[in-house]
Amino acid sequence: MKPLDLNRLRNDIYGPGDDNYGRDPLPWKKKDMKTKKPEMDLCVSCGIETEYPKHAHIDYRFHYVEGAGQLCKECYDKIYKVKDD
Repeated sequence: MKPLDLNRLRNDIYGPGDDNYGRDPLPWKKKDMKTKKPEMDLCVSCGIETEYPKHAHIDYRFHYVEGAGQLCKECYDKIYKVKDD
């Protein structure tokens, strides 16, 4: 399958007599992709926003507890009694 050719799509949607001829037919998609901040995961104990996006795989996170979910560092340290040296 060939990739979508946006120039051809523009010309198919908007003819030469149309005011929109040559404009991007999907302008909102590019804007949203550049500016939209990913939804962040919340700590399952205290509810604050963690540093990990919801779509991040659990193998690449710290303080994730399987069966419970994502914890912030403070809650993880408190629950598992981690001491700072």
